[in-house]
Amino acid sequence: MPRTSASTGTGRHARPGKGQAIRRLALALGLVASTGVVAGAAGSAQGDVTAPQAAADTRQRGDFNRDGYADLAVGIPGEDALGRADSGAVLVTYGGPSGLSWNSADTQALWPGDEHGTPGVAEAGSRFGSSLASGDFNGDGMGDLAVGAPGANGYAGAVYVVYGSPAKLNHGTRGRVFRQGDGGVADVAEAGDGFGRTLAAADVDGDGRTDLVVGSPNETVDDVEEAGTVQVLFGGARGLSGSGSQILQQGTGGVPNRPAASNLYGSALAACDFNGDGAADLAVDAPGQDVGEALVAGMVLVTYGGPGGLTGGTKQYGQGQRGVRDEAEAGDEFGHALAAGDFDGDGLCDLAVGTPREDVGTVRDAGVLQVLRGGPDGLTGTTPVFREGALGVSDSAEPQDFFGYAMTAADFDGDGRDDLAVSTLNEDRDVADSGVVHFLPGGPALLTGEHSVALRVGDGLAGTPSSRDRFGAAMAAGDFNRDGHADLAIAEPGHELQGQSGAGAVHVLYPKWLGSARQLRHQGSPEGFDTPSADDRYGAAIATSG
Repeated sequence: MPRTSASTGTGRHARPGKGQAIRRLALALGLVASTGVVAGAAGSAQGDVTAPQAAADTRQRGDFNRDGYADLAVGIPGEDALGRADSGAVLVTYGGPSGLSWNSADTQALWPGDEHGTPGVAEAGSRFGSSLASGDFNGDGMGDLAVGAPGANGYAGAVYVVYGSPAKLNHGTRGRVFRQGDGGVADVAEAGDGFGRTLAAADVDGDGRTDLVVGSPNETVDDVEEAGTVQVLFGGARGLSGSGSQILQQGTGGVPNRPAASNLYGSALAACDFNGDGAADLAVDAPGQDVGEALVAGMVLVTYGGPGGLTGGTKQYGQGQRGVRDEAEAGDEFGHALAAGDFDGDGLCDLAVGTPREDVGTVRDAGVLQVLRGGPDGLTGTTPVFREGALGVSDSAEPQDFFGYAMTAADFDGDGRDDLAVSTLNEDRDVADSGVVHFLPGGPALLTGEHSVALRVGDGLAGTPSSRDRFGAAMAAGDFNRDGHADLAIAEPGHELQGQSGAGAVHVLYPKWLGSARQLRHQGSPEGFDTPSADDRYGAAIATSG
């Protein structure tokens, strides 16, 4: 069964371009037929539904120190490393027989220019740790970590890579920093591009080493603002290289549609082998894509991998197309969240597509989830539309719940099929917009809502729910204690600690996950790194290795 993982990023860091601003203003004022509303600001009660989500399959991926236990990396993009505002940091915690160890001896803090050899210099506003992806980029059997800093270099963006070792990440190993137009990486670095805002790791050329996919959804293409691009950095014996990097954008290389303002191609990424040919394929969201007269309806474009990389042609998926249920409507932003997993256990990856801005009847922005089935000819849309209160999923659809906001796939129950954890970011449970995470089991018909479980803070999870917590904004799965069952990390990047709003926290659940051990961790807890500060956003991105 293909192995899957997920990593998530934070909301956009570049100022919206004119095209995006105009179209979203038109939607907000009712100047076009719309079933959506303008995205709320990051950290608002509504939540920032423009935040990218990324999921990745890395079939040749070890854990960071090759001890057989999965490890956890947590992004803290609002951290003031070395006193430089919002320069960002990443905290890495290593797995073991008892799960993740949170004492200071077993954790590792990373930032540009740290003592572990992370390249570069901490830069104010770079927001290092906004996105994360792990994979074995040099084929040595140990996981490596890629860290996005989309605010670096005046929001041009950068990606930092640190390599695994038998001790800890980058121990005695030189890391790399990648920027557009430098070291063979295609294109030119420009203010506002946000290179590295999204990341995914997978072996797209089938050579046995993981490659890195880098999204720049704010990239200007042919003078078209925020059209977006995606680049592939290929793995090799010495790790990732910018030489020979591959760039994808709409309108070239067989990718459908022309670049259009605010399409934001690359806002979400998911990579896995959907057609079973031995090379991972790439799903890319363009949430601002117009579909006919429906503005900002959204589209998912899947480019298939092979020996030459992502050169196997691109298929386009939208609501009402290729068997995908429902119809495209203005403001849906179809594909805001993507997660790949083998939900039916047939050895081929399937793709879960979250559309948190989808209306359910007259209920605005309730959110829905659909699954595209993998097969020899690629993905097909055949499954029903999941939402709260239907097909066995608990609760009911309510305005601005944002069901499908973030997702991660893994085999939580040990039955050989991947299951899906999916968040409803603004679900009301005693407290408005406190959030909930649903577990949908895999089965012969892909996912099912029957026997699904919902988790929330204060109901089996430590803490007190708050409308500002953003529970479920990011998730990742890995077997931290090597018991054969996937464990789950759920982030609350808006969690308040010691009076510091937005300090952030992460919950870790250990299956056999129902009724099992659970942890709540944050800065200033036993790992010993720093103290909570306002808007640190601990957990804005999380990723696992192994």
